[in-house]
Amino acid sequence: ARSEDHEPSEMERELFSRIVLSVFDQLDRAARYELVVRLAKTDRIIPDLADRLAQEDYDLSEPVIECSPMISQGALMTIARKGGNNKRLSMAHRPDLGEEITDTLIARASRDVVHALLDNLEAPFSVKGTLALLIFANTEAEVLAGIARRAMADKEFLETQMYVLETNCPLIPLPLKKALETGDLERLA
Repeated sequence: ARSEDHEPSEMERELFSRIVLSVFDQLDRAARYELVVRLAKTDRIIPDLADRLAQEDYDLSEPVIECSPMISQGALMTIARKGGNNKRLSMAHRPDLGEEITDTLIARASRDVVHALLDNLEAPFSVKGTLALLIFANTEAEVLAGIARRAMADKEFLETQMYVLETNCPLIPLPLKKALETGDLERLA
């Protein structure tokens, strides 16, 4: 049987991952890159290995950060808090971010990461994160447009905007307030 047809046991995954972890630093850069690309999208490794691969420089870690189903939420939070902007941008495309990670990215990353989060319909936004976005939107037309586009495409995000509007929050930019009240978000997008 081909290896693709065989689902490895937990013990086999653990053993394989531990072997890779033990030799990874001894491999040349080209071999490490090839290994990272092959392992990035697989669930046949353990989180320890995915987390370790995410610590490499951006060129090596990007496939794992953006795609790995095995990278831990703790490793993602570490990247959100301390990673470079390029790693944060790769993270912003993931479908499995939690609100706390999204909030951290909004607070610490550059605006291109914020725009990527707004475009990622799987990224959840807390009220706290939404308030931060509204602060940015008061002076940045691109963030305002991103909020409008997201609200048009994401019912839950729109409901959060309406909730914030109903509280008479002073952070809502006037154009967004009017667009939410009239249902005319398209003109902001």
